[in-house]
Amino acid sequence: QLARRLYVDDSSGIRLLDDLRDAGLVVADADGWRYYPADSTLDAVVEQLAGVYARHVVAITELIHSSSERKAHRFADAFRLRKES
Repeated sequence: QLARRLYVDDSSGIRLLDDLRDAGLVVADADGWRYYPADSTLDAVVEQLAGVYARHVVAITELIHSSSERKAHRFADAFRLRKES
């Protein structure tokens, strides 16, 4: 379902779910996958991202669906949480 909604092939959809799981954003259960952030900080970041997406949906959608899968990964990397030194 995810792959169809994002207009990507099934293997890309599986990789995306695996990446989201590894990032602590989703869990798999008997009904499939669901949003379940690992902590409240991560949940807050996702809420902020949802707000940015709502205000800039066209630009973000164009970036995500650009011709290069690498561009979408660079966009996603910009939102990775990193420990401060």
